[in-house]
Amino acid sequence: MSDRPLCDNCNGTGRQLRTCFPCRGWGTLTNSYCDACEGEGKFWAPELKEWRECYTCSGTGRHATEVTCTDCHGDGNRIDMCISCWGSGVQSTTQSNAQ
Repeated sequence: MSDRPLCDNCNGTGRQLRTCFPCRGWGTLTNSYCDACEGEGKFWAPELKEWRECYTCSGTGRHATEVTCTDCHGDGNRIDMCISCWGSGVQSTTQSNAQ
C-alpha cells in the first residue's frame, strides 16, 4: 500500500455515495408515455374506419405511472467511483497540496 494518507472524501474506499441522476434521488421514475396508443392519444379503429380517442390515457398520449428506477433500484442513491482519488482510495497530490 502507498505511504500517502487515505482520501478524505471516500475514507479510502475509492467509492462515494451519490444521488442517483436519472431519478434525482426519488427512487422512482414517471412513465409518461402511454403504451396503449404509443403516445399518440388516439388509435385506428378498423371496424369504424376512423381514429378514436385512446381510452387508457383519455387522448392525452400520456399515462402517469411510477416505476422503480433501474439505476438505483429504488434507493435514490448510487455508489460511484470517488472522483477525488479516481477510485484509488489514497489522497492525491492535489488533495494534499490544497490542505
